[in-house]
Amino acid sequence: RAVGAKRAFLIGPITLRRGVTLVVDSNAIVFGSRDPKEYDIDGRCGTVDERGHGCRPLISAENANGVGIMGPGTIDGRGWAKLLGGAESWWDLAQDAKVKNQSQSCPRLVQLTKSNDATLYNVTLKNSANFHVVFDRGNGFTAWGVRIDTRDPRARNTDGIDPASATNVTVTHSFINTGDDNVAIKAGNIASSHMTISHNHFYRGHGMSIGSETDGGASAIRVFDLSIDGADNGLRIKSNAARGGLVHDVEYRDVCIRNTKDPIEMDTHYTASAK
Repeated sequence: RAVGAKRAFLIGPITLRRGVTLVVDSNAIVFGSRDPKEYDIDGRCGTVDERGHGCRPLISAENANGVGIMGPGTIDGRGWAKLLGGAESWWDLAQDAKVKNQSQSCPRLVQLTKSNDATLYNVTLKNSANFHVVFDRGNGFTAWGVRIDTRDPRARNTDGIDPASATNVTVTHSFINTGDDNVAIKAGNIASSHMTISHNHFYRGHGMSIGSETDGGASAIRVFDLSIDGADNGLRIKSNAARGGLVHDVEYRDVCIRNTKDPIEMDTHYTASAK
């Protein structure tokens, strides 16, 4: 059990290997580095340009089945903090990109790619510089008892949990308060299917979303026992002619929505801002 002054840890990007579970102990907090050079792919991390996507995630896995991240400690991406050698934070870069209609290069907190049977359990994820969790092109993902909290409502593109072109996904008994989609099911080119979003509480954010990439098709999605309190949107399906596809066999049941501008939104002309 982490106690006292030795409960905080500073890391740069780490990669989980097959079958490895990262355990963050009680009271422990893991901080992501503020140095863009630590995450850099091609010299653009920590910048704004036409391309974006110039940073590695803080925690990643690729082609690594059976990985996991467990708490009950905390992983904090420090998206609000000024970058080393600069005057702006990761979130400031995202705002700059919005103004310039360009894309920021900021690291995601957790990115699991083609890694089947992955688990997040009883862990707190905070203040990601970009998306908090992405499960991309995998079969089998469970997020249980995950707490996601972004302290600034203006933190752009800080999605909570995004299953993308994935199948057999469960997000349950979790609490998500963030600056963008609480959950966004994406299906760019490859289908997303067989997902259950159950027994969750969403607070600030952009709601329970499908899209905006749906060209691969999204189906067999069940959302039930969900409370949404204070989000911009409640239940949302968003896409457009350039990236749209068939979304069907989606069921919402026992959903409570309050303090939300658009409880139900179906947008067929969605235009995503730069990311």
